[in-house]
Amino acid sequence: MADAMIRSGQVKTCLVVAAEVKSRSIDPVDGDTALLFGDGAGAVVLRGEPEAGQLSRGLLGLRLHADGSQHGLITIPAGGSRRPTTTGTVEAKNHTLRMQGAPLFRLAVKRLDQAIREIVKEFGVDIHDIAQLVLHQANGRILDQLTKRLGVSPERVCSVIGRYGNTSSASLPIALDHSVRSGRILPHDIVLLGSFGGGVTWATGLVRW
Repeated sequence: MADAMIRSGQVKTCLVVAAEVKSRSIDPVDGDTALLFGDGAGAVVLRGEPEAGQLSRGLLGLRLHADGSQHGLITIPAGGSRRPTTTGTVEAKNHTLRMQGAPLFRLAVKRLDQAIREIVKEFGVDIHDIAQLVLHQANGRILDQLTKRLGVSPERVCSVIGRYGNTSSASLPIALDHSVRSGRILPHDIVLLGSFGGGVTWATGLVRW
C-alpha cells in the first residue's frame, strides 16, 4: 500500500509500522505457543526519491496468497465479534492462540518454497543473486528447511528467531533491520521478503535496496 501511494504521487514518504503483543493471547502453559512467540515492533521508512543513472530501487514485485480452507491450523477461538468473550470462554482459555504445529509447519514450508520460486522466475531473478532472504521468523526449523530446499547458504537467510522469538507481523522489519545493521544488505542489493500467517495467508516480495 505504501509503495502504491508513493508511486501514484499521493505521498512522498511513508512510515510502515508493525507491532505485536502476543503475550496477551498466549497460554503460558501451552508449550506449542508459549515457547515460540514474543512481543516486538518494527518500522520502515519508505521514500520516493528517483536516482538518475541508477538502477531502480524499491519494490520490484509483490505476490499475495491465501487459502481459507486451512484456517483451522492457527486460531483464537473466541474473543472477537463472531464469538464474544464470556466467563465460559475465558475459563476454557478460548481467548488464547491455538496452533496445530506439525501440519502448519509442513504447509508453511511447502507454500513459501513454491511462492519464492514463482516470484524469482516471474521477475527473472536468479535466487543466487539475492543478497538476503528476509523471511517471517516463525521458527528455526522452517528457516532451515527453506534454506535446504532452495539451495542457498545459511548466511543468506536471516535468522533472529533465537533472539526475539516469533513476533508475528513485527518479525519482518526486525529481521530486515538486523540484516542491514550486520552489513548483509547493501545499497542496490536484491532482497527477497517472505511471510506466512493465519488464515492461512502468505506473501513474497522482491526489493532492490
